[in-house]
Amino acid sequence: MDTLEQKKAVTIAESIQQDMLDATAPLGTVLGSEVQLCERYGVGRDALREAIRILEFRGMARMRRGPKGGLVVRRPNEDAVMRPLAYSYLQGAHAPVLLDDARAVLTRIASTLAPLGTETDTEPLISMAQHTGNEALQAIVLVFEALCASARGEGSLSTATARCDDGTLSSSDSRAGRIARHLIQRIRMGPAGEGSRLGSEADLCARYDIGIPVARQVIRLLEQSGLIVCQRGRGNGMFLRTPGIEAVTPALASYLVSRSVSSRESWVLGQQLSIETVMLAASRRADQANTRSLEKLLDPAAPTVLRDAADLLAIDRAVDRCTPNPVLLAILEGLKAYSRLRNRDRDLALTRFATEHGPEFLASTRAVAHAILTGDCRGAGEAQQLKNQLFISRVIQRS
Repeated sequence: MDTLEQKKAVTIAESIQQDMLDATAPLGTVLGSEVQLCERYGVGRDALREAIRILEFRGMARMRRGPKGGLVVRRPNEDAVMRPLAYSYLQGAHAPVLLDDARAVLTRIASTLAPLGTETDTEPLISMAQHTGNEALQAIVLVFEALCASARGEGSLSTATARCDDGTLSSSDSRAGRIARHLIQRIRMGPAGEGSRLGSEADLCARYDIGIPVARQVIRLLEQSGLIVCQRGRGNGMFLRTPGIEAVTPALASYLVSRSVSSRESWVLGQQLSIETVMLAASRRADQANTRSLEKLLDPAAPTVLRDAADLLAIDRAVDRCTPNPVLLAILEGLKAYSRLRNRDRDLALTRFATEHGPEFLASTRAVAHAILTGDCRGAGEAQQLKNQLFISRVIQRS
């Protein structure tokens, strides 16, 4: 149940994924056997297997057994991304409103990005996205439509998650994957709420007749889904939690990686989405917690100097988190996570930008925050556009 072990597995998975991206490994490429991967990344077999389960959960790779086996590059489908989104946001009566809002925003973005003279008003969203030529938007719309289908009961979420009420498990996927899907289904169907104890590592071993290494793989998968948090010490074990954005962004970023979306197209989409989300935040007003974070930005005593990329991203995130629609927020955060994957030197560029242009960035961010707090939709959109232009001229065009 060690959080250090969790971080280690995630770090290894992200290193493998980054190497896949850097090498532009085509589908079907065998990255290496367990022995070769252990040597390459300097880890033991158990830690590597936990990392592999994470990559399988994201749909990026799968371990193939046999003489010609090894870790094989895969392309995640929309369901691999839709699943954590559905776990997070399709519970409750508010889901249709969230999806309707998100569809309206994506439709406006598609209309904005479509070539001049293109008549798209009566076309389905997928067709509108095709007209734009923006592969990032096309990929996001495919995921979004899969999410909507799941909300209508037409998607494959129910079949993707094993329905094994009698305790038996399907033969597909790794053993850890099958057990994790079984537990996820029980969590979603059961009455237990946030904070309920699901059990311990030892409980998993006894319940499913597995060893500690497999139990830990199961735990990593449940952590990746965002449905549990592990605690150490007295009363340790797995405790249920409400999934957050952090459970969605890795899967969405991995999906964009697999589709070889260009950095420029993801940035264009992110720029448009950031304008739409601040306008939506201004129209709905931020909740109390997010209002406080915006008020801190406007406090005269607030820092006027940014030290590094972490400072810049923290302030940017304070505005992003005011987005009243978690589906749109997940998309926005996923695009930013993808940008970090595609540009390994981005943190250096952001630190340079923070130290050289911190006051300008803070001024533009405060203008956005003020517009959101006062309910000025148009002002929020215009301020965000100016902020985007500053970032483009100082970072994007120079990278």
